[in-house]
Amino acid sequence: MKAKITKWGNSYAIRLPKNLVDDMKLADESDLLLEKKENGFLITKPTKKKQLSELLKNMQPQKEVEWGQARGKELW
Repeated sequence: MKAKITKWGNSYAIRLPKNLVDDMKLADESDLLLEKKENGFLITKPTKKKQLSELLKNMQPQKEVEWGQARGKELW
């Protein structure tokens, strides 16, 4: 897909095709991440930060492990 860079005030802008914006479910004034690459740049949609409850929902309780007798000044 081709895009054209144009001057916009003291900056530059790239016009994104509507079908691309629709496919990525972007809204007006959406934040995007811009990453410089060796031969260009990569524009990505930021990932939503997950809540702790989401990160832990698939965790399985672990069995207690017996490590043997204390060998120093460990508190058991």
